[in-house]
Amino acid sequence: MKRIGNVLMLTLSLLGLALVLGVAMSHSVRAAVSTLVTVSNTTANPAATLDADRATRIPYSSTSFSPFGTGQCFSGNCNFFFSAAPAGYRLVVENVNAYLSVTGTHAPVGYLVAGAESFRGVSGIANANDGAIINQPIVAYFEPSDGTPQFTVFADFGAAASAGQYATLTGYLIDCSVASCPPIQH
Repeated sequence: MKRIGNVLMLTLSLLGLALVLGVAMSHSVRAAVSTLVTVSNTTANPAATLDADRATRIPYSSTSFSPFGTGQCFSGNCNFFFSAAPAGYRLVVENVNAYLSVTGTHAPVGYLVAGAESFRGVSGIANANDGAIINQPIVAYFEPSDGTPQFTVFADFGAAASAGQYATLTGYLIDCSVASCPPIQH
């Protein structure tokens, strides 16, 4: 009986020792792994990071002119046409600006359209020197299937309709093969 007690005591002692060593080892392994993956950044040694969405953005700027006698401007409106989004890309327009030769001092108004979708209207300012300026932040999305973006401006052009007018869209293109381009919700 004494022998069974000694064997039992030895077995329990070995199990206890194994448990203590197991806990101690797991803490030291966790501590070693933790020190391997801890990233310590300082302003002198910053971590290199990359935003895939921003990395795929390609700057976009397209200017449309309505020079003398092109027929894009009439007495009450002027149409500007811009570069479409290429296949595999999405165009995100962030700003529209224009310089217009107008008669009178009424501020011009307009809207941006592509395909069947029209976007938020824009307005500008006019002065007594027969000039008008539009500079409007805007967010508009265009797919290649939307075709050519068009900006239509309504103003009192009068005789100035045949003068040179211009408008510019700025924003960026997203490469949909790198950054996923889910469908735009309308």
